[in-house]
Amino acid sequence: TMTYLWSFGDGGTATTTNTSHVYASPGNRNVMLVATSNNLCKDSLSLPVVVFDQLLPPAVSVDSASIGATTVTFMWLPVIGATGYQVSVNNSPFTTPSSGVNGLIHVVTNLTALQSISFRVRAIGVSSCRTSDPATISVTTITDIIYIPNTFTPNGDGNNDYLTVYCNAMKSVKVAVFTQWGQKLSESTDLVKSWDGTYNGKLQPTGVYVYVATITLNDNSVVVKKGAVNLIR
Repeated sequence: TMTYLWSFGDGGTATTTNTSHVYASPGNRNVMLVATSNNLCKDSLSLPVVVFDQLLPPAVSVDSASIGATTVTFMWLPVIGATGYQVSVNNSPFTTPSSGVNGLIHVVTNLTALQSISFRVRAIGVSSCRTSDPATISVTTITDIIYIPNTFTPNGDGNNDYLTVYCNAMKSVKVAVFTQWGQKLSESTDLVKSWDGTYNGKLQPTGVYVYVATITLNDNSVVVKKGAVNLIR
């Protein structure tokens, strides 16, 4: 029969074969186990142990600083006590951020338009096993496709009441509307309400009208779209 005596380096002891111990404070400890047989033969084992304080606080305020059609830039606030950071994209293994182990920015490239991405960042401490709970954000890349419907119905029902230019990457727009004979009826820089189907406050009749849309994208490139739109009442 063997008896066991554990000494945990902080005054705590135990006499069971398999045991656990909770330390009240962080620091360096020396754990010792003394095993004694029934004929009083002894053997001992000593092991240094480093006790860390509580886990790092979680990474906070992870945000997408810039979302493009093929690239997304993520950024986060520093965590007190962190010696570095690790990131994961779409639940991949954690790796070093693109801005370096101490960086606060990670850029994801080679994406496609309208692609969904989940991003996680966690702080690491003086030991690789001491990490924070990760902060998570999900985003969707934008598309620079420009869509202008060929019909709108300005009847006041709240549905399709305006001629509108649709583009997720649009920075600004100028839309001019003409009759088929070249008379200008409207010019607008409103991102949503390019034309309401009126001229000088008067409702314009059902028919075909011509537009010229000058669109400035987020990268400052300019695209000009010309076409016809059906006004239906």
